[in-house]
Formats: sequence, C-alpha cells, structure tokens
Amino acid sequence: MPFKTPKFWYKKNTTSTFIKSALKPIAKLYQIGHRINSKNQKSQKIKIPVICIGNITAGGSGKTPTTIAINKIITENKLFNNPCFLTRGYGAKNQSTRFISVHEPTDETGDEPKILLNYSNTIISKNRYKGARLAQNSSHD
Repeated sequence: MPFKTPKFWYKKNTTSTFIKSALKPIAKLYQIGHRINSKNQKSQKIKIPVICIGNITAGGSGKTPTTIAINKIITENKLFNNPCFLTRGYGAKNQSTRFISVHEPTDETGDEPKILLNYSNTIISKNRYKGARLAQNSSHD
C-alpha cells in the first residue's frame, strides 16, 4: 500500500495572527526555561546502546507500537543481546527503579510497562540514568 502525502500539508496556514501573537511570550518563556534546564544538566553516559523513542506528545502518537516494532527488528536480527525497555512507568503506584514482573498488578507498574513486558524485559525508573544503569548491570542473559 503506497503512502500518500496528507492533503493538509498543502493547505495555507490558517492559524490566526492573534493566536500566534498571544502564544509568543509563553513560547519564549518555555525556551528560556529549557535553556536554563539544559545548562544545569550533567551529562551521564552508560556502556550499552540506547534507542530513545519519544516526543512532546503525551499519548496517542504511536510511541508504544513503534517501540515494539523496533524491539522485534532487534530481536529477530539478533542485533543486541537481551534488549529491554526502560520507561518512567506513568501511572504506576510503585515507581522505584526495578525490573517489573508479570505477577505485579497493573496499578503498581502502569499499563504501558505491562504491555511492553509481553515483548521484552521492562524496567521502570523515574530517573532514566538509574534505569539505564540497572539495564547495563543486569544479568538478564
């Protein structure tokens, strides 16, 4: 099935000048905050490959199916040994850094990590670096 370019890509931008003008100060504040945050972040590295899948859209943009598809490519082609998912565990009651288990209730893990667990080992961690370190140091061989 060939993909077609959506028709809306060719439509003239109809966003009102008023809305654009009203949002400019908010966008500028966000930009300043992002720059301050970026300058205060310490870069941390780990020794394993990482593929980050995400965007500013909170939900419904296809991140989970994309993640599962990439995992399938990795495992079928044996590109990496024992890939695992690392998620912040949105909605989880227990957000401690850990590998989750099929036996844990969904309210403890969040629903997305439980979906991902059907495809590969899954880590929940509010802190990405701590979660990545757990993956790096694990013996899930």
